[in-house]
Amino acid sequence: MARLTKEDWLKKGLQVLTTKGYTNLRLEYLCEQLEVTRGSFYHHFDDLNDYVDKMMAHWEDNSNHIMDNVAASPGAPLERLSQLQRDVFNGSFYHHFDDLNDYVDKMMAYWEDNSNHIMDNVAASPGAPLERLSQLQRDVFNIPARLEVVLRAWATFNKIVLKYIRRIDRKRIGFIAELYLEHGLSQEAADTTAKIEYATYIGVQNLYFMEARKEAEALYYEFERILIRFGKDKIGLRTAVKKG
Repeated sequence: MARLTKEDWLKKGLQVLTTKGYTNLRLEYLCEQLEVTRGSFYHHFDDLNDYVDKMMAHWEDNSNHIMDNVAASPGAPLERLSQLQRDVFNGSFYHHFDDLNDYVDKMMAYWEDNSNHIMDNVAASPGAPLERLSQLQRDVFNIPARLEVVLRAWATFNKIVLKYIRRIDRKRIGFIAELYLEHGLSQEAADTTAKIEYATYIGVQNLYFMEARKEAEALYYEFERILIRFGKDKIGLRTAVKKG
């Protein structure tokens, strides 16, 4: 994971305040949410009071920036008041996005970039193909199942989401196939095996998205035993799915 910036911490604090309230604005909770140690926090802030001070200054700066933009914009007073209501009272949504479709598109692009970044790291890492496949399974497949289950359901009636789901599915399958091809399988066998493995992952996500990870792991181990039974004992599948 890339080193967090000061702005990352400030944005997360405002998000916690919005969704969880000020009682959860605790260092332990923030570190847990950002999946980092306390050292990352103290790299940017002296203590929690310093953090709160800078977070409130960040919020104030954003609010003032919006009002400055409105003040400098053309239009009658009531038109500018309407702009202020959109930018400030609606959480500055329109300060960052054109509309809801634009927001969905950028959100899905963010999800796709994160997934691609993980695969790029795996591709650049040393190790045999199956070792890198194991790393991919930990880094990509070991994600909250509920998120992708919800995204796939959403894609059934949202074309923007569907575009990203199809694109990332193709990339993941192709990436897995390349690892199996490098391992020694033929192109046809590598493509087929990658599709079977990925389809199994999607199925387990949907079946166990509300369950603990151990049930999903057990199903994958059984899947591996079936593959071994059919003579594919060189293909190691080790996938863990977090509790959704």
